[in-house]
This record gives sequence, structure tokens and C-alpha cells, in this order.
Amino acid sequence: MSVTKPQTLSLIDTVGAGYTALHRRLWVLLIPVALNAYLWLGKPLSLEPLLRRARVGLVRVTGIFTGDPRIQEQIIELLQRADARIALAWLNFMPLASVATLDNRAGASSAWAIYNWDELFLLLAVINLAALAFSGLFLNILGGAVRSECLAPSGITRSTLLAAVRIAGYALVITAGIALVGAPFLALSALLISWLPGSALVIVSVWYGLFFWAYIYTGFAVENIILHRVNPLAAIVNSVNVVRRNLLSALGLLAINAIVVAGFGVVWQRLPSEPWGVWLAIIGSAYIGGGLAAARLDFFNRRLAH
Repeated sequence: MSVTKPQTLSLIDTVGAGYTALHRRLWVLLIPVALNAYLWLGKPLSLEPLLRRARVGLVRVTGIFTGDPRIQEQIIELLQRADARIALAWLNFMPLASVATLDNRAGASSAWAIYNWDELFLLLAVINLAALAFSGLFLNILGGAVRSECLAPSGITRSTLLAAVRIAGYALVITAGIALVGAPFLALSALLISWLPGSALVIVSVWYGLFFWAYIYTGFAVENIILHRVNPLAAIVNSVNVVRRNLLSALGLLAINAIVVAGFGVVWQRLPSEPWGVWLAIIGSAYIGGGLAAARLDFFNRRLAH
């Protein structure tokens, strides 16, 4: 008797399966659409006063990457003009459209400016608690669509809260791991840069590579938490195992995601020049990102089943 093995979908099929799952509960896009509308139409957040006071430190940091004062100045100006709301949402896992810089935004003159570090840390906590709650709700509903589960409104609050707590635990485990393992090497890197300033770019590149591969291998832990409700440590282990056995496929899916998001990001930035463009960018970015998020869930679910 022959045993039928489960088939592994191609990346195109995986993306298609993601959008098929999204169409089962298309109303879930109301969550990212509402947040995108707030980002595009709400009051922007400017860190320009803080960055202006920390200008000397910014010059030193940008000097690691380039010695050209003009490029350093352009980087600093870009940071000062940026709307910082998305940049501060470290625990956001929803598709959000990147908004235009402050000088290209309506109402930029009335931007909410942050002048001291206490305000920044308080705002950071509030933004991430909100991002975590909305991300847990969005991914929880989307994960049920990927697994073709019936939606039980009575249990959605509890499952969302549990998912949010475990995602926060995953973030804490990763942060603690980086702090414990990376602190000695970070100190060594600082010494090497002080002794050999010319080695700064090489050292930064090495660190970037380490963070990149750490993200690749542990990045599907959130999908594991959503789909199978495991604890953060088990989610990280399962993510590493799935990526290790499907490295090329995982890299391919992430590449497709990055290319699509970057390509449409250019489109979303140009659309607001038309009266209808803002809402098309708000809805379109939520739809494109929602399908890609469902594709990640489908990818991990099928690979873990193997």
C-alpha cells in the first residue's frame, strides 16, 4: 500500500493560497485599513527636537557608514522629516503603508513634536501595546482563515490576548538573547573601531549579517504562535527547524514579500497627489500586505506539517 505524501506548494502557489485565505475573511482588512487611515490622515509625530539636540551623536553614527558630510547631512535631515509613528511600533506585525515625510504631508506644521526622552519612552510603550493588541487580533483572525477554522466570536478575545502575550514573550526572548550573547562582542567591536577606525564598516557589515540571519531563522516564530498556540521558546525552535529545512524557499518568500512591498510602496507614495489617491493607498496597502501575511502563515503551516 502506498502512502501519499503531502505536496509542498511552490512559492507562487503559496502566495495564491495566502490571498485565497484572506478572501475567506476579507473583512479582517478593516483593522489595517483603519490604522492606515490614522497614519495617513492623523496628526504626524516628529522627533526633530530630540534629534536636533542629539546632532553630535547622529553625526558620529552616520560617520561610520560614510565620510561624506553632505550624505551625513541628508541622512540626518531625512530622520528629522520622518513621521516616527511606524518607526516606533516595534511590535507591529500588520501591513501598514509607509507615510510620506512631514514636509509632504498635509498638516505637517501641526505635527506632534517630542521634546524630551520621558515623553518618547512613554509614547513608545503606548504605541507598542496598541500595535501588539491589533497585530494579535489581525493575525489571529487571519490564521483561522489559513487553517479553515470556524470563527468563534466568544473565544476571539481570549485567544487574541494569549497570542499578544506570547508574541511579546518572543520579543523579550530575542532581546534577552541578543543582550546576553551580543554584549561582549559589541564591547569588542567598539574597542576594535576605536583602535582601527577603518574597520568600522566591516564590523557594522558583520553585525548586519548576524542580525539578518537571526531574523531569517527566527522570523516565523510569530506565525507558529498564531497557528499552533505554542510558547515563545518552542516557536523559536520550530521556526529555526522549518527554515533550516526549507532555507531557499524561505528566502524566496521573503524576497517576494520585500519586492512587492517596496514596489507598491513607491506607488502608494505617488498616489496621494490625486484626491482619490490617499484612500486607494490606504486600502491597497492593507490588501497587498494582508495577502502576503496570510502567505507567510500558509508557508509555515505547510512546512511544519512536513
